[in-house]
Amino acid sequence: MRTRTSRLDLDEPLITDLDAMYAICSDPQSWTHFPSLRHTDPGATERMLLGWVEQ
Repeated sequence: MRTRTSRLDLDEPLITDLDAMYAICSDPQSWTHFPSLRHTDPGATERMLLGWVEQ
């Protein structure tokens, strides 16, 4: 499903997004203010993504 706003196209997350999501979730620059939330294991990203997909 896709949602459009005047500035964004938002797609529902898919398990095929895992590599791209892990790249973001493991990037220290993305977590400057919350470094303890940074993913250091792809399994953490996979569990998060699967939870989103199931909802």
